[in-house]
Amino acid sequence: MNRLLFKNPSGSFKLVKEADDTKFKVDSLPFNVNGLANEDLLIKFFEGDFINIPFDRDSRFFSSLYSAYLNSYARKCGDVLPANKVEMTREECVTEQVTRDRYGVELSRYCVEWVTVGTGLYAKPDMYDGKLALEKIQSADVFRNVFAVISQNNGIEGMMDMVVDVQKVISDMNELMVLNECNSPGLIRFEENLKLFALNKQPVKLRAANEVQPATISTGGSGTFKDQNYLQLIDDLISDHSKGWVMNRYQKGSVSNVSVVSRDESGRPAKIKANYIFAGFSGKRNGAVTLTFTNGLPECMFFFDFPNTCRTPNRRIVAAYDNYGYDQ
Repeated sequence: MNRLLFKNPSGSFKLVKEADDTKFKVDSLPFNVNGLANEDLLIKFFEGDFINIPFDRDSRFFSSLYSAYLNSYARKCGDVLPANKVEMTREECVTEQVTRDRYGVELSRYCVEWVTVGTGLYAKPDMYDGKLALEKIQSADVFRNVFAVISQNNGIEGMMDMVVDVQKVISDMNELMVLNECNSPGLIRFEENLKLFALNKQPVKLRAANEVQPATISTGGSGTFKDQNYLQLIDDLISDHSKGWVMNRYQKGSVSNVSVVSRDESGRPAKIKANYIFAGFSGKRNGAVTLTFTNGLPECMFFFDFPNTCRTPNRRIVAAYDNYGYDQ
């Protein structure tokens, strides 16, 4: 018996079972995104097609999308939240410092004391964990994000476009709750993959055969694990990540001293350390990176200058590694 995923005229996706050549039975996995501005993007999350999502979890747009979903779900579906739901919070300024000139004209104003207050909106604990993870990344990248915007040729225009994009995604999330029931299997699948993307985990994939399979590391023809070319893997990962560096420039091909620090029970790497060379204001310098793995796949890069901040490895590179693309 075959199973197929198709889009019906209303814009929703249905999973169907093909019993024979002429009869179809609709399964219980509808997901309606008809008419939404980000329809194609939401479908990719629903299907678990993380490789073709055009941004990483540390993008400001994804952080806005995730928060918009939580807020919309809380307003529309608050009555179906679990008993252990948690209240979402925000930071509120309680003390400002104001600078004035000798004539009393205000020159600057900024907050010197913040407190955490409840928003009155609630979320599932695991979904809120995803939001906290994204906020941690964004707080570590404030300078890099601001510099990236103002350094663009169309800096002001780019900022305005970003505001419009955020407004669209907020509107999409509100409409998504109208188009789908709170506990519909399709919406729950979308939500699960949204959380997995935020936590830098592998997706739940909806395959053409309706086989829900998490990605697993390839073992090669022998069925046993075989080490790959970690030097080339780390060089590719740093090269890709360095595209977003503000001041420094990575010297491609400079990775050295690659060391597998620890392995999991299957003998796969759990942590790899390496050195590299980059150019900064003071000329060439040595850097270090630690690459951690979960379930055999690269999960986080920790650079020496931000040792506690998980940088997301490029998903296409991770997929190539998963398919034994770094065989040696």
